[in-house]
Amino acid sequence: MKKQVAIVGAGIMGLSCAYYLLEEGHQVVVYDQAKTGRGTSYVNSGYMTPSHFTTLVNPGVLRSAFRYLLDPSGPLFIKPNLDYQFLKWGIRFVLNANKKNVKNSENTLLNMSFLSKELYGELNKKLNFDFGFTETGLLQTYRTSKVEQSEKKLAKRARELGLEVVHLSKQEVDQMQKAPMNIQGAYWYKDDAHCTPDVFMNHIYQYLIKKGVQFEFGTEIIKLKKSQSNIVSFQSKNNTYQADQIVLANGSWTGKLLKTIARDLSLQPGKGYSFQMDNTDIEMPAILTESKVAITPMLGKTRIGGTMEISGFNMQLKKNRVESIRRAAQSYYPTIDFSVKKCQNIQMGFRPLTPDGMPYVGRMDGCSNLIVATGHAMVGWSLGPVTGKVVSEMVSNKKTSIDVSRCDPNRKI
Repeated sequence: MKKQVAIVGAGIMGLSCAYYLLEEGHQVVVYDQAKTGRGTSYVNSGYMTPSHFTTLVNPGVLRSAFRYLLDPSGPLFIKPNLDYQFLKWGIRFVLNANKKNVKNSENTLLNMSFLSKELYGELNKKLNFDFGFTETGLLQTYRTSKVEQSEKKLAKRARELGLEVVHLSKQEVDQMQKAPMNIQGAYWYKDDAHCTPDVFMNHIYQYLIKKGVQFEFGTEIIKLKKSQSNIVSFQSKNNTYQADQIVLANGSWTGKLLKTIARDLSLQPGKGYSFQMDNTDIEMPAILTESKVAITPMLGKTRIGGTMEISGFNMQLKKNRVESIRRAAQSYYPTIDFSVKKCQNIQMGFRPLTPDGMPYVGRMDGCSNLIVATGHAMVGWSLGPVTGKVVSEMVSNKKTSIDVSRCDPNRKI
């Protein structure tokens, strides 16, 4: 049965939901406080990563957090904060940073990643535009023996889960592209892919408009309201909106909205930075592991991104953090000029972080018409289409294509 569906958020989650809801025959309206062309979905690294089957919340991230605690320019920075919600989130984060959480999460993340990459491939064939979908895999590089051993263990687990991973020497890596790298070696995750996010977002937005999806930009949703019959509506400063189904896909802001109906969805924004350069000799996407920097060759440009700054909704663009990314990239690619004048379109964006590293995808208990799709952290771009497809199936009361029970927003963390 055709339903009227309201989506809050016009990033990759919101537009993916809109696309698959449209495919299911529903009427869709998308609301966003900003204008199209802005936000994390336009400036990320564009990875589709079955290789990222290990949740962000793991024992290693705790060690990194303590190591960089007093370094505001380090790749991971957590600003001390006495806010109650932050402290509660932080305690849950620490308690979940264990091997059991990693083990319980990896199959769900892997299955979602593989299906999402497949869906990107279908979109690449079906839609009449080129968004740079490329299946050349991803290099996970290393410079030290210590990191090599860590990456070796991860690659071993990846192979056990069915991924194709090849160990490469520096010489073998350098044979894959024109730009030589200052590394010892790399693990090549051949199942990964990448694309150009801003191109995809701009074109899918135009496609959805042509197909009848309505967009209400400049509309900040400030409050939810729940009736005695558990039906949820939502409000802007000037209007109240109702729909058969509501999908909250507004990233790090989702938790704030749910508080207005006394629902605790623990989320913190994790700020990341990126910039781009005109086409370089870099031809392979790469994670510069020691520096936590991501490099992606895209249509007409090369994008460089990194850092995880957990400091609340701080919109400040910190030059020292961008400079750290730039210096790291220069040290890995000595023949490429990463001088400041070459770095363009410096941006920042928030990644929604859950305390256990798993997304929130599903219906909220006690709310008959409310679905949540957020909390994807570092793999938001990778998991956009699969999340959209699953949400559309939930709205249509169908069995979901993939088991996402591990992503239940009502789970105890």
